Amino acid sequence: MGAEFNFIALLLVPFTSVLVRYRHCSTGEAPPTSLWGVLKRVYQILGIKGLTYGMAPTIWLGIILPLFWWHGMPSKIYISASPGVMGFSLTSSLVYTLVYYIFVLVTVYRAITTTHELDSWKPQEAFHALFTAHERRRPWAIHQIPGLIPALVFNICINIFVLRLVRDTFIFPNTLPRDLDFAEQLVRVIINMLFALLGTVVLAPLEVVTTRLAIQRNYGPRVGQQDTEPSDAAEPPDVEKNADEIQSNVLPLDLIVRYPYLGLVDCLCKIVEEEGWPVLYRGWFFTFLGALAV
Repeated sequence: MGAEFNFIALLLVPFTSVLVRYRHCSTGEAPPTSLWGVLKRVYQILGIKGLTYGMAPTIWLGIILPLFWWHGMPSKIYISASPGVMGFSLTSSLVYTLVYYIFVLVTVYRAITTTHELDSWKPQEAFHALFTAHERRRPWAIHQIPGLIPALVFNICINIFVLRLVRDTFIFPNTLPRDLDFAEQLVRVIINMLFALLGTVVLAPLEVVTTRLAIQRNYGPRVGQQDTEPSDAAEPPDVEKNADEIQSNVLPLDLIVRYPYLGLVDCLCKIVEEEGWPVLYRGWFFTFLGALAV
């Protein structure tokens, strides 16, 4: 993850903001049916400022923290629901995703979709707004968000063991002569695009599900489950400290709804049953572009 990636990711925060809201929105009197519809809705309610949500955590987690990472990072030009795997092995990709990227994903996506106006100069309040008491007390609770890790791992495996393997073995193998004529090169490029499109059939729903699961809070064990520390399962959404001050900044954005998804399969089933299967392919074109470069 070089400086050029960080700069591009920062510039693409407005795009990321719209894409995340588009994939996450599911209710409203007139739910947006396109990225453009979400963009107009956000601009009408929040103005230009609404497109900058997520910029602060992108700077801190995408630029500052990587300076302390001892190894290179897979590149993604924006904070994508698909972890970067380009040029990395399965082990490196998993370590990168589970140790670092999962926290970036959750923090940025929640900062984008929160219904509370966050102040970059008040990080403690923002921290309380984005994470539950259970998550703040136990950071590994992020890994315990139902279905999030399976979705990320499944995504990585498809990219490495299917898309990359087929491309490097059959479409563009290392043994391929460099003096291919234009017609054969074009055929191979088209085949690669068709195969990436086929991969998008699976990866696009995974990205929508990953987006929703990353935004869903972990409030701790349910009532009746044993826990060695007090549970905050009954804690009100988003904040429980400095509530009076933060509640005064609630945003009138009705693009978001929170479902208690119980896991990857449950999330898929609820989306199909309650919203229809086309919702799983929101933003599919950007998933397709990512599938071309694994």
